[in-house]
Amino acid sequence: MKISTKRVIQIGGLGILLLFLGVTWFYPYSFFSLKKSVTYEPYVVAVKGYKNMVNKIKQTVEPTDKIQTNNVKDN
Repeated sequence: MKISTKRVIQIGGLGILLLFLGVTWFYPYSFFSLKKSVTYEPYVVAVKGYKNMVNKIKQTVEPTDKIQTNNVKDN
């Protein structure tokens, strides 16, 4: 049995196409991906809560005494 060159090229091309589609499907950040479907947008309420917590921590941790403030700036 002789397999023609045309048939080998068809099977190879189909294999490469399936491999490309698999990479695109499973790895959206891949260099070969056509559609980079995963995006990130932060949840606004969570960001506001986080900023409030950070500001509260800064108010309690940052020194307010002039002596402490001068020592921190000198270092």
